[in-house]
Amino acid sequence: MRPGDPGEGVVSFVVPALNAEATLGSCLEAIAGAATAGRRREVLVIDNGSTDRTVEVARRHGATVIVAPGLTVAALRNLGVRRAQGEIVAFVDADCVIARDW
Repeated sequence: MRPGDPGEGVVSFVVPALNAEATLGSCLEAIAGAATAGRRREVLVIDNGSTDRTVEVARRHGATVIVAPGLTVAALRNLGVRRAQGEIVAFVDADCVIARDW
């Protein structure tokens, strides 16, 4: 990445999810509160074909949602990396709540 590239100064959080309605909100709230050293953040939820309200929860929290049913978790993460705009990519599982200084 060169100075001035669109992803410069951005941290992309990639969150693979499947039927994560119960935990995703807390996960995304923690990401929103995480310190990013002055960098902007991008949140990508890569949904594996959820049948609950996972996609709705993700959108309500401002995440970009990519629906990709039938993939392995590794393939979901790789898809997230391909779509990420940031120069730094962080993976967070949908049932995790990261610390502010994570």
